[in-house]
Amino acid sequence: MFIGFLFSYPETFKYHQTQKATMKKRPVVVSKIAPLSGGFMLTSIVGFIISAVYLYPRSATWGFAFVLLFILMFVASLISMTYSPVAPKY
Repeated sequence: MFIGFLFSYPETFKYHQTQKATMKKRPVVVSKIAPLSGGFMLTSIVGFIISAVYLYPRSATWGFAFVLLFILMFVASLISMTYSPVAPKY
């Protein structure tokens, strides 16, 4: 249907060709992974245990929220360990 529209109005087809030719290519952004400390991972593990054992039985809503937060922190630390650049040792 769209192709029929382009062939029925040649000036539209020419407009699209000139727009395609003049469009600038965007640079590819490579995200950089920040190296996180070991204390960040330790905080996420200890926070998860405290939230799951102590906080969740008292308040399910707050317990779930903090457990989810500390799980996300732990996943972030694993991603940081896997993909962060290795510092050269001298």
